[in-house]
Amino acid sequence: MLYEMSQEDLAVHRQLLVGMDPPHHTRYRLLVNRAFTPRAIREMHDGIARLAAEIVAAAAAKGRCDLVRDVAAQLPVAVISGVLGIPPADRARVVELVSAMMQLPQLGAEPTSFNDAMAGVCAYGRGLFEERRSRPKDDIASRLVNAEIDGDRLTDDELEHFLVILVTAATDTTAHGITNGALALFEFPGEWRRLCGNPALIDDAVEEMLRWGTPTMYFRRTATANTQLGSTAIRQGDKVVMCYVAANRDGEVFQDPDTFVIDRRPNPHLSFGAAGPHICLGAALARAEIAAVTRELVVNYPDVRLDGTVERLQSTMLNGLISLPVAFG
Repeated sequence: MLYEMSQEDLAVHRQLLVGMDPPHHTRYRLLVNRAFTPRAIREMHDGIARLAAEIVAAAAAKGRCDLVRDVAAQLPVAVISGVLGIPPADRARVVELVSAMMQLPQLGAEPTSFNDAMAGVCAYGRGLFEERRSRPKDDIASRLVNAEIDGDRLTDDELEHFLVILVTAATDTTAHGITNGALALFEFPGEWRRLCGNPALIDDAVEEMLRWGTPTMYFRRTATANTQLGSTAIRQGDKVVMCYVAANRDGEVFQDPDTFVIDRRPNPHLSFGAAGPHICLGAALARAEIAAVTRELVVNYPDVRLDGTVERLQSTMLNGLISLPVAFG
């Protein structure tokens, strides 16, 4: 379901990284790119593994949990909070706000709920950035308040929009990647047993989890001029949709695309987009977090199992779960 965005919504969208075009996009992305390079993420692996172990252990100690609420919603926020410089005491509030914002694509959700949550994130960001101006630290928040674009410091609105996109992009899609992947392993018990018997396949399994349960189903753009893409004529004003979930089930690219295979190779899925300026900035971080949770379950909780009714997000854009009840032991 594609809808016409209001001029007000378009203006906001164009201030977010996902809505910018080069060269504007290039300059803004360079401000934060260093924190998300594969090398930077490799240096974070041990810390991510420790957080995943703590979060999964706390959930498992209850015997039963909701893998969405108790695990998938917790790890990405904890990790990105550390990168941004959000204090641990504030993370529960950030989880609450991001969870509300994640309801935007939910069919029937009230737009005011999203707007209120986004306003809450922006208000939190104002306080965080103001503190970093007076007491800078080695984090992205401090880097942003001191950054310049074409000789000018970022405005308060630009800083707040940076925070919104970094927090939401680093949390909701990663959370969906964790739980979509876990559900696939529950639904294909033979593959779960294979993975438990050979944890060396976890990195390959993560790629298949991302292909199978593509978290972002599509992005859209509006053509600004007449053009030609292959044999298709695109007119100015046409809506162009990049449907990643369809591309990841393309039978001309993937053998048996509707079969979940943990060691599928090659696996050129497009869950992080195609090569280009807008390829997902946090791809390496998302992979590390999904792998960390999967490794915890495979190595330390191989008896985890589905324990109730799965509730899906009713969305045309995000492919995810609202609830994934599981039991341990």
